[in-house]
Amino acid sequence: MTRSEARIPTARGERYAKQLCGHAARMAAHAEWNPPEGVIEFPDAIGTCRLTAEPECLLLMLEATDAANLARMQEILGGDIERFAGREGLEVKWAPVRDRPAR
Repeated sequence: MTRSEARIPTARGERYAKQLCGHAARMAAHAEWNPPEGVIEFPDAIGTCRLTAEPECLLLMLEATDAANLARMQEILGGDIERFAGREGLEVKWAPVRDRPAR
């Protein structure tokens, strides 16, 4: 599995997360929003997005089967958030998440 995260500074994180889950529900294998957290499972088990609305940011955590699927998920979800928040001018920046070394 390969992972990435985006920490998007906004006071409207819950609104955008709810909107993203509702939008994804039409296309995803499963999408659910239970404030302050949600999940979107992509079809064909290519990956999962976990969303958390914090007071001043929206956190998106992606986990995908491989780098190509991760890039595809980043493009889809990042584009959706940027479109939903067009007036706010948000930019989604992804960072890799590394597994912690075993002790």
